[in-house]
Amino acid sequence: MTCLILLRTHILQEALRKDFKPWILLQLITGFLFGYCNTFAGWIFSLFPAPQSIVMRGVFTCIGFVVGGFGVWLYSSSQVLNMPSEGIVAVIAEKLNKPFHIIKIYHDVISVIIGASGCLIFIHSFGSVGIGTVVISIMLGTMVGIYSRAWGDKLKAVFEKDKSLVKEK
Repeated sequence: MTCLILLRTHILQEALRKDFKPWILLQLITGFLFGYCNTFAGWIFSLFPAPQSIVMRGVFTCIGFVVGGFGVWLYSSSQVLNMPSEGIVAVIAEKLNKPFHIIKIYHDVISVIIGASGCLIFIHSFGSVGIGTVVISIMLGTMVGIYSRAWGDKLKAVFEKDKSLVKEK
């Protein structure tokens, strides 16, 4: 299922972008690697007892969106190679001339709605879609916006400085 979603996202992204660049196909590889890393991290965390109190679950969710938002902001700001879902967000944001983080929130919330709907249709419950999923879908994009406002210009200056170090022939 994940493979189909990645492929759908990639096809949609390229349909919206007129100037297809073959190296963008590397997003499929990064998507699979990211999925593997998530599975591996899930396995590692399964070795520890799950937090039972709602407070501790909330703390871990907050840590997740702060750290996750920073990671998404960092690699999406580099404009080198996005994950497929952030790639489609970047293309839509570019086409609509809207900030990345705003489109990210809409994309993630719509994805959660589709996922929850699919769960309700096929397994007659929300499955693994819970309040944490809903919170993360809103907060990742929000954190990307916060990081962009706080450090976006500084990061852009770093990237511009690195470009000046490369001699063009």
